[in-house]
Amino acid sequence: METMNSDLESYAKISSAFPRGALRLWSAIATSLRLQIALVNFHGIEKNKIPADLLQLRVGTALSSISPPEFDAYCAVTALSQLVYATALFDSYITDTTRFLLIRDPLKLGIRSPVSWETFLNTRARVPTITEAVTRRAREVAFWPFLRRIEYLNKTFGAGIVLADDQRTKLEHFVSIRNAIVHDHAMFEPIMQGSGELVAQQRRAIHHEFNEDEIEIAIKTFSAIARSIFVGVCERVLNVGSDIAYIEYRERLFPEFRDLRGLSKEPSSSSGDAIADPKGDASAR
Repeated sequence: METMNSDLESYAKISSAFPRGALRLWSAIATSLRLQIALVNFHGIEKNKIPADLLQLRVGTALSSISPPEFDAYCAVTALSQLVYATALFDSYITDTTRFLLIRDPLKLGIRSPVSWETFLNTRARVPTITEAVTRRAREVAFWPFLRRIEYLNKTFGAGIVLADDQRTKLEHFVSIRNAIVHDHAMFEPIMQGSGELVAQQRRAIHHEFNEDEIEIAIKTFSAIARSIFVGVCERVLNVGSDIAYIEYRERLFPEFRDLRGLSKEPSSSSGDAIADPKGDASAR
């Protein structure tokens, strides 16, 4: 009976990770809503002609309702969410690049590909069959670690993507944190002591391993590697390194960020048109 009580206590500690994490998430959501309310009231001074003293009262009330623990939870969940989103963007870009290159050159699917030479010669059956094979292969590659996927682009297509050692280290670091965020929020882990007793040992919480100060480093790392992929594919695979349009695409799509101040600005419609066609005339091609 004593062992059963000990197991229950250990499992209760392990099980506490979810409700505690959920509580932190709800605190972050509540804080976000209060900040939004404060922001709406702040901007309302122009639209609704709210008197300055009433505006100050409304904004102050909304902000003062946020306790320090709630704000800490908001910052922690926001930083973790931003890392997951940034990693997803990078992940999708590599997958899209892989699919693009395979569709462009289906023979790179390899000898194990289910696409036969008869299919390549049969125009009617070729497109859907090749598309399905490419999708299947891209999905397989997507399960590999990021560095292996980049190496696949190099070996299969000759992309020549070169990463610095610190980029490799940072990439693996941030991806490991992302994986822990998505798959492992345990606050206690079950271990067996030397006596054979099962106990729950406290772990360092994941939100202590990553904070809002690191998100800028993560975004810069992903952006720099994405730029290297773009450059490698364009210059080594597509052979457009001397094309003026390529240079303009590169600088518009993958600028070398010095800080995050320019990241928060939404592109204007004119810049969007320029990205669609660097020469400014989307109908010219």
